[in-house]
Amino acid sequence: MSFEEINDNDIKIKYDHPLVERYASKQMSYLWSPSKKFTTWRKLWLALAESEKELGLDITDEQLDEMRAHLTDINYELAEKKEAEVRHDVMAHVYTFG
Repeated sequence: MSFEEINDNDIKIKYDHPLVERYASKQMSYLWSPSKKFTTWRKLWLALAESEKELGLDITDEQLDEMRAHLTDINYELAEKKEAEVRHDVMAHVYTFG
């Protein structure tokens, strides 16, 4: 997602903090938002998978394409359910992404 696509009404696009509402620009708020954080995690996981493939791990181009196709469509409800189940935010998002 780019800054231009930010919808002010989307709760996951803005960092929730009283000082943000008062002083932060729209761009700064997005940089600290859940959406930015979780898409950054996914981009890192994709880069890791691409590097592992280069090193010889059995990762197919189809698997990488599937990861690329879902970098920004985060299912927050599923992630919250998984986090309650595994009690770990990163692993919850790994399960949600995978």
